[in-house]
Amino acid sequence: MFKNLVLILMLFSSASSADLIKVEFNGQSNNLWEIQKSGDSYDIDNVTESNMFGFDFELGEYISGYYIYDTSIASYPFGSSINNPNYNAYPSIIEWGYSSSNHSFSGDQSNDSLAIYNNGLSNDVDVIYAYPSDLIGQYTTSLNLMLIDTSGTLWSSLDMPKSLDLADFNSATFEGSFRHKPTGNKFTWTANVMGLRVSNLTQVNEPSTLVLFFVVLLFMRKKLV
Repeated sequence: MFKNLVLILMLFSSASSADLIKVEFNGQSNNLWEIQKSGDSYDIDNVTESNMFGFDFELGEYISGYYIYDTSIASYPFGSSINNPNYNAYPSIIEWGYSSSNHSFSGDQSNDSLAIYNNGLSNDVDVIYAYPSDLIGQYTTSLNLMLIDTSGTLWSSLDMPKSLDLADFNSATFEGSFRHKPTGNKFTWTANVMGLRVSNLTQVNEPSTLVLFFVVLLFMRKKLV
């Protein structure tokens, strides 16, 4: 009876934790584009500074950001519907942030996306692609960070990576954008990624501590009987 109860409690305890991975980056902006929609066409201007939507951007400003993803989240069901067998997406980003000297944005939704591209079989690159987004007033903001293995040999499947090693990637890109929903006008910027850091966080639910306490308590009671 006691052994069975301990086993049940241990199984419950092991199921109550989830691994979270945090990816941090920094860099320097290297391109700014103001994109004005006119009918079915777009006018695109490459600029050195912009206040297009009331957000100040300057070429060469330093940026930093991060995202955290939950490795236990299941993939979206639409993976095969995009007609790309080398692609899978997960609504796994639970928190993200971005800042520079002029502005900062953040979000804590549970449905921002992380995508895996396993393109080795097609002689292309392997990619882990984070693209969190948020609606700020009438503007949709999107922040896209890609970690790339140009050899195309990193992924052996489209499963969610349970850990990341920066040594596996030899390239990284960043792109951010604002889109004004009523007009379709858009501001986009890119940055040279100069630094990356990966941390493995472990999120343990409080009941796990209580389970351990009761296991110890039951063990002591058995010894005393």
